[in-house]
Parts: sequence; structure tokens; C-alpha cells
Amino acid sequence: MNNNDDMNLSFERYDKMELVDFAERLEKYINVEHLFVDESLVISLNAVFGAGKSTFLEMWKNRINDEKSSFDKKPTVVKINAWRDDYCGDPFISIISSLIEELGSESEKGKNLRKEIKKIGRLSLSISNQIVNKVTGVDLFEAGKYAEEKDQEEITLSDPFQIYEQKKNALHRIKEIIKGFISDDNMNILFFIDELDRCRPDYAISYLETIKHVFDIKGIVFILAVDRGQLECTARVAFGHKMNFPEYYRKFVQREIYLPNIYGEAYKKLTKKYVQDYLKQENKRYCLQIDPGNIQNIIDLLNAFQLTPRQLQEVFRILSHLLETDEKYGDNVEEYLLYGIILMSILKVLQLNIYNDLGNQGAEPKEVKELFSSMDSKQEDSRRWFRFCLACNGIKNPNGEKYSLVFKEAGFIGFNEDNVNKEVKDYKANFFHLMDEDENLFSSIYSSIEDLTNFES
Repeated sequence: MNNNDDMNLSFERYDKMELVDFAERLEKYINVEHLFVDESLVISLNAVFGAGKSTFLEMWKNRINDEKSSFDKKPTVVKINAWRDDYCGDPFISIISSLIEELGSESEKGKNLRKEIKKIGRLSLSISNQIVNKVTGVDLFEAGKYAEEKDQEEITLSDPFQIYEQKKNALHRIKEIIKGFISDDNMNILFFIDELDRCRPDYAISYLETIKHVFDIKGIVFILAVDRGQLECTARVAFGHKMNFPEYYRKFVQREIYLPNIYGEAYKKLTKKYVQDYLKQENKRYCLQIDPGNIQNIIDLLNAFQLTPRQLQEVFRILSHLLETDEKYGDNVEEYLLYGIILMSILKVLQLNIYNDLGNQGAEPKEVKELFSSMDSKQEDSRRWFRFCLACNGIKNPNGEKYSLVFKEAGFIGFNEDNVNKEVKDYKANFFHLMDEDENLFSSIYSSIEDLTNFES
């Protein structure tokens, strides 16, 4: 990996999710647990798509390489994007190629592995020519020239039994070379396998089998960063819907852990960081300013929807374009406009049907109330956002100014009808100097976001 500041992700600089403590606990667990397995230790790191698994692995790798980890001895860390190598069709080559790259192809260990991998390459034309060429420097389509090499064993490619025996022997020698890297009770090689759940079913299953049967070497630890639900769907495609996935997965994995969700102060820190990253890029982008007093309301709304880090990034990408200005120091964005943009940006990413309904003044009262149901612990927040959507004309309202009837239709209870009617009218009065009484704020924002989407496409 490139060592410049933009590429070298570190916990100190980039740990927006406050996961350094989690990494340390995981290191201490691995330090002990790998001693109590007779083969490689395989841990499944579970989290949904976009939750930050890849970023965590990159930061963790740099933490280890910078010798800041809690491991008894610094291991060789090999990070592999399984999905990137999916097209090659051979997990073994993917893992070995990445290990050689990490060790250094000109190192003694790297050279020994390259020598043995060449023999496997000569024995299996099913391996992608491009990948084998990358690892060994040998072109399989010139396989006829292999016999001319001085160290080439006599192989009759038409004899499948001899090919099988030679390949098995070469695999055994490779395992012995790797075992030679591990000279004591320490964990010496740490593989980070990312994006396995995005691979083709046959390739994903083959990857698990390769880890189990080829790299079952004590002193090696595999971290499989996966969306477990998606991986289960992948396995069912391969073996049928009646398979017992938990039992199947247990054949390969000794421990399943979950990447911690972000909440509380960590979520606040993450959101503030995105405000800085996307809305305050000096000499790059200038946006209308957000009043600091509104930041907490934005955080509360984002937290209510439990967006993943990747979804947060997309929301702020949309937001940054909508608030962009030519002025270096723009004025503060109007509060009601900011809330409308934030809400519609979230819905564009998370709930497209309500995004379309609000944008076309067709949202049903009950669906909007349900939208904010996660705020029920603070019912006033739920009502406040519903009142905002109603005042900005995004919700169906055939009752004119009898806004309390819309509240009833939505399912709210225990409110004063006169107060509700007055509050919505006050909301509208505050907006009238900037928008027409019948104007749908969400419709304007909807058009702007769609124009942005069309531009980006």
C-alpha cells in the first residue's frame, strides 16, 4: 500500500467509528485462542454491506505494521479482496499470490514459494493464465517450453493420474514451506479476506474449502470480513435452500464476531467528521454554512435511520452538491431548507419510495409517521418531523388547514388539536417569506437531486 497520508489509513487519523479498542480486544483474543486450535484459526468478522469492514481492516493492518498492536510478535499481514480475484477462478492462486507479494517476490521466502507455485502452474491449465503469469512469470500458453527448463520434472500432460500426483506433491511442499515460516508458538501470518460475500457462489465456496484444506496450518489466522446474511444466500445458491448454513459455516469458522455498531458519541464524531470532509474542503469546495446549533438535530435524524458509514458518505455527497456555492464563505443555509435537504438526501439513499412520494406531494400520513417511528422514545421529535413534512406540503392533505385530522389519520394520539393546527400554521408563516403557501419544498429539493443524478450519470 502507498504510504502517503491519503492512503495510509490509521486509527489515530481515520478512526471515525472509534474501533481501536475493538481491534485491541480482538488482538488479545487471537494471541491466546490460536494456541488452542490444531490448525489455522478462522474468525468471521460479520457486518452488513457498508458498515465499514474494509476500512477497519485497512486501519488494523496499518496499526499492526506500525508495531502498535497487542500481538506478542508482529505477524505478516496479508489483505486480500476476494471479489477482485473472483474472475481468476482459483482461490489458491489468489491467496498464494498475495502472500508472495507481502513477503517480497525477491525475498528467500518469496522465491521458494514462487518455485513451487510454478510447478502447480505447469500442472493445471485450468488456472487463469493471467494470474499464473503474474505470480510465476510463466505463460501457460507456452507450456510446451516447460520441458526445456532444466529443473522441469518429466510430466505427460495427457496422464491425469500423474498430473494429480504431481500437483498433490507440490501442494504438500508449499505447505511445508509455509510451516517453515512459523518457528514458535506465535501467530506468524494474518490473512484479512475481504468481500468474500460478493463473489460468485462457486468461487466463495471454493475459497472456504481452500482455507480449510490447504491452509490448515497452525500459526495462521484468517479474518473473513463478510455480510453473513449475504454469504448464507450465496451458500444456498450452491447447495440448495434446505441446507443448514450455521452447521456448514461452523466447519470453516471457529469464532464469529460482529463489528460494533456506531452509536452515541461515536456517531456524533462520525457525522461531524463528514461535515468537515464534504462541506468544508478549503480551496476545493465551498458550501453554504450549517449553523452549529443545527448539527445535533442532523445527528439525531441520521442516528434515527441508523445509516451505515457508506450510506452516510452517500448522503453527504448529495448534500455537499446541493449546498455548494461559488462564495468562499457563504451565508448560513436556512434552517427549514437544511432539514428538507438532509431528509430528502437520506431518503434518496435509504427509502426511495417515500422519497418519491414526498417529492410529488403524495406521501401517505401513516407512511410518514412510520418513517420516524425510531424516534418514538422521544415522541416530540417524531411529531416535530411529521409536522415539518406536513407544513412543507409533502404529505397528502385534502383537509385544508385542519392539520389535526392528518395527525389523527397518521395514528398520533394524545395531542391538542388546536395546538397542532397553530403549530403547523406557524411553521408555514415562518417559511412564507421564502416560499409560496402552496409550494412543496420537497418537490424543489427532489428536482435538484434528480438533476444532480442525471448530471452524474
